[in-house]
Amino acid sequence: MDVFHQVHGPYSKAEVKALLRRGNRFFVATPGFDRWMPVDFIPDFTYIPPLQAAPGEAPASLLDAREAEKQLAELMGICRGVIADGVVAPEEAVYLRDWLTIHKPLLDCWPANVISKRLEQVFEDGRVDEQEQEDLLVLLRMITSEEPPVNEATAKAVPLPLTMPEPQVQFLGKRFCLTGRFVCGPHDYCKRAILRRGGKVDVQPGPRTDYLVIGGLSLSDWKDCPDASKIYKALQLNKDGKPICIVSEENWSISLAAN
Repeated sequence: MDVFHQVHGPYSKAEVKALLRRGNRFFVATPGFDRWMPVDFIPDFTYIPPLQAAPGEAPASLLDAREAEKQLAELMGICRGVIADGVVAPEEAVYLRDWLTIHKPLLDCWPANVISKRLEQVFEDGRVDEQEQEDLLVLLRMITSEEPPVNEATAKAVPLPLTMPEPQVQFLGKRFCLTGRFVCGPHDYCKRAILRRGGKVDVQPGPRTDYLVIGGLSLSDWKDCPDASKIYKALQLNKDGKPICIVSEENWSISLAAN
């Protein structure tokens, strides 16, 4: 399950390690687990050994981690307060942006990095419109919700039909189609990001489309969403021998940041 609470997989251990090398961060569940667990908690996927410290002295990284955990808990509390009334007012968005600006070291951590990137896009034009308020509300609700038990997630969530394993996304000369609601911003914002990197954008997936990117705010009931028709069309193109990669916003955004 990715940081947007979207269920993917199942993955093999090799595929999980490949995702980790790409920079993805997520929760995992295997038989015997009763909840989703951060991937870093699983011994098979823990690569960073603890730093050596002087006798009786805690490692500096541990102190940093404790402080980061405290600040992230504060951020989660702020987010819950912001959405308590079911509205993200413009002044609340400003407060969140300013809080994150003060706590810049957190911007390498989830969910601070996701919220910060979204707010950066929101304030690009200096204002917060109604659609942006609604998208922020959906994002903060997803972030502050508890990870569901494995059996609940398996029963209710429908895994997105992603290309497995997810490929590294290329931009120059490639054609993209977008579907669903994106964490990083509206479709126009995502289109500009693709065009700046030498890619092209198709309104609908077609035989020449290279990637269909599914927005991170797409829900587990994606089959009932209006944009599901694009996913079904991409799946049919694959069956017809005209391959198109179906990728998540998280995977797409990692390649976006690298280009």
